[in-house]
Amino acid sequence: AFVPVPVPLWNVRPDGLRPQNLYEASALPGLGLDTALLPCRLRGGPRPSQFISQLAPNHQPCCGLLQALPLPSAPAPVLGEAPGSNDTLEAHFQAGSFFDLSLMPASSMNPYTSVVLRSPEAEASRRLLNFTRSLSPAARRQSFLSKELRLPVTFPQALVKPFAALEELEAASLCTTLHAAAGARKRSEALRRMAETLRQHQRSAWSAALKQRFGLETDELHEALERVTEQLESSADLSDEDGDDDVSD
Repeated sequence: AFVPVPVPLWNVRPDGLRPQNLYEASALPGLGLDTALLPCRLRGGPRPSQFISQLAPNHQPCCGLLQALPLPSAPAPVLGEAPGSNDTLEAHFQAGSFFDLSLMPASSMNPYTSVVLRSPEAEASRRLLNFTRSLSPAARRQSFLSKELRLPVTFPQALVKPFAALEELEAASLCTTLHAAAGARKRSEALRRMAETLRQHQRSAWSAALKQRFGLETDELHEALERVTEQLESSADLSDEDGDDDVSD
């Protein structure tokens, strides 16, 4: 059953973005999904069903999505450090380059992870290796590199253009990190809010309004709660029997 539950799904507030404009607001998650699923459209890439089944095992389709738009250029090397050692996903997470579209923190120990980098840089291949070197071998096999994003004329420039820039950008570099709840170490805040909302309003004016507007019956509402709870439990911390051991292939 489909239940429209309003939940804030990202924590980004770009200057100049008009959230009341549905086109501009949808461009943000739309571009994230388009990039994260790019491997399915690359020549020689996996089929969509194969890609999703490897990334979201055990019929647990709930995933988190992080996006850097635009992706900052590689930082200058620090004296005494190996080239690229400070150009990692963790470094960009700490710098706030990525924002969360799903309110589910990523973990480098999650083998069900896919990093997609779209960049015109000559060193893009090495940069992808830097980004994924802390991930498991399974996650590295699920990561891909492609050309930069060509922006349509109508694309909201507030998402990609520096505030002081005058000319509109025609292309942008970006990166996404798609990670499945099956290997996550923290609960999805969005799922938790959905489950809490459904429990509180099962027999309220809110559920009556859903029935009147969308034809949603009580049994369907209960089924939706069961589905959300099931996915929430799949995104819980790893069980005690797993301990703190790394997840292997």
